[in-house]
Amino acid sequence: MSNAIRPSSSAARTAAPDQMSRPGSTGSTSGSSHSSGDREDLPADEVIVGWTQSPRALDVLAEASAVVHLSGVFAARDWETYEAGNVATTRLIVGAVSPTTRLVYLSYLGADPADDKWYVRSKGQAEDLVPTVRDSVTSGSTRSRADTAPRARSS
Repeated sequence: MSNAIRPSSSAARTAAPDQMSRPGSTGSTSGSSHSSGDREDLPADEVIVGWTQSPRALDVLAEASAVVHLSGVFAARDWETYEAGNVATTRLIVGAVSPTTRLVYLSYLGADPADDKWYVRSKGQAEDLVPTVRDSVTSGSTRSRADTAPRARSS
């Protein structure tokens, strides 16, 4: 079974690329009040909308053998939006996947958890979460795996 998980807000998503579209898709939409005309046709047996609030999405993530994490926020007006879109979503995924799941995270070249720029900082903080999944890779990062290992917090 294949699953697609996407945001519920039309402003927060983009149309699926042509190679991902499948006219006449028979996939179902879980956790959505959207009509079928309001969603992209995705090549999946099930499409879960509003995934950050969907218990079904957490089940799907826990069962997945591989997850490609592409979601994120850029050009936001405040730190809270960057944190919610980049760090909290990554934390949710990392916490939901099984220890044997392969996780691929699309980050940002130059991501740094201590940067003054909110976007760069949020991507760096998200990168720091990814290595807690044993079989993971961060795309776009210039830091080594040792650089992104979880840091001990000082008291």
